[in-house]
Amino acid sequence: MNAADSNAAMSFTQEQKEYLQGFTAGLAAAGAVPGAKSDPIAGISSPAEPPSWFGWPVDEITREEQLKREENPLDIWDKLVAHARQDQPPQVGDVFRFKFHGLFYVAPAQDSLMVRVRIPGNAMTSLQMRTLAGIASELAAGTVTLRRAAIFRFARLLPGTWSKF
Repeated sequence: MNAADSNAAMSFTQEQKEYLQGFTAGLAAAGAVPGAKSDPIAGISSPAEPPSWFGWPVDEITREEQLKREENPLDIWDKLVAHARQDQPPQVGDVFRFKFHGLFYVAPAQDSLMVRVRIPGNAMTSLQMRTLAGIASELAAGTVTLRRAAIFRFARLLPGTWSKF
């Protein structure tokens, strides 16, 4: 096969070219391609769309989704540590976000935290089990519950113990 035949075999068809043109125009219109200009495709109007969150209008998403939109729960580890150091309970939206790390603030029933610890593969050594028992006796008023799917639940982590956990 010579170079001319090779180039002809590697060129795009007209349908592929149109698809790629539309695809890149969509990326540019969404702002995904910095510096790119979005050329409207002939015959297709693009009205200004209201802000959306994964396809849902922002004013229609749930409060939890709005909280995740404001601040990613998986990116708040530093905030969680700061709250623990100050023995400060989570406030407003952080009550929901802390749940992603296994911390559940159970107020107003009690001014305490509940911690869930998931055991990977449902397998523990005796040392790991003794460590969990030690945590329960020191920080959780001696209460630890084995839940379904190998989840240990420490109840009643009272203020003053949060910085130790």
